[in-house]
Amino acid sequence: MESAEVHSETPVQKRVAPKEFHNLLTVAAFEFRRNFFSVKMVVAAGFFLFVMLASTYGLTETNEIMMLRLKLDEPNEILSTTSPILAYVMALIVVIFGSNSITEELNSRTVDILVCKPMKPSTIITGKFLGITSALGVPVTIAIPLMILIIRDRMGYSPDALGILGFWFFSLMFMATFVLFSLLFATMSRSGGEAIISGIMLFLIYTFIWPLITLLVQAVAGVEVNLFREGSENSLTAIDTVGLANPVMNYQNAIAYVFSTKNIHGIPPWLPLVCLVAWMIGLLFLSRRLFTKRIREQDY
Repeated sequence: MESAEVHSETPVQKRVAPKEFHNLLTVAAFEFRRNFFSVKMVVAAGFFLFVMLASTYGLTETNEIMMLRLKLDEPNEILSTTSPILAYVMALIVVIFGSNSITEELNSRTVDILVCKPMKPSTIITGKFLGITSALGVPVTIAIPLMILIIRDRMGYSPDALGILGFWFFSLMFMATFVLFSLLFATMSRSGGEAIISGIMLFLIYTFIWPLITLLVQAVAGVEVNLFREGSENSLTAIDTVGLANPVMNYQNAIAYVFSTKNIHGIPPWLPLVCLVAWMIGLLFLSRRLFTKRIREQDY
């Protein structure tokens, strides 16, 4: 009898798993088409490509004295130095794309149709995450080879192949992290405007306000801070340690680790890379859980 029960349940489990996977791909494909074939994608992709290509060309155009001073005399250093620019621009673009995705579904109550298919709320939010990330990943994937061509044309040879692959991979991972942030804010917000404001605030905190937060932590910890010269070993350790709480810093340090263009102080050099992965996994779990809770309670 026991073996019969086990065999009777197995076909059901096999049918459910492919169905949920099919639902996941359906939502992801819909989100990809809705975001990729849109006017805002044309504007955002054009802006992103212009900024990244112009920045790359500008870094290679710097005179020899400044290049030596800024340590930009190698193709690896040029590509690695573009990572903060990519992070700032992409984080801002992601906020615009991801913030309305959830609020539109909730306010129009079209999410009820998806749930009644039936489709799990966790499948819906994961599909949206994959679709938006894939759509925004296209401009990044196009930009990087063009940046390599500029560097090769200006300096005579290209960055290391492994470094290029790492740059692409971690750029997509960083972008995926901010997509999840935007979906999380959209899930918790009552309107698209509220979600966008929350996303912009997070962007400002992690970019322009973060140095002030780091200085405050150093002051509280009693670390000497001197704004007019290179920081001490303790100061640099504090910057990299506090930076583990910031995906932007983790992304930049991960790229620097791949290219070996920067020393990581006070922590294992691979730790920012691990933290970047942990941020993405943790945010995916949290967004799935909160979205499922809101749908079940019909709090919209």
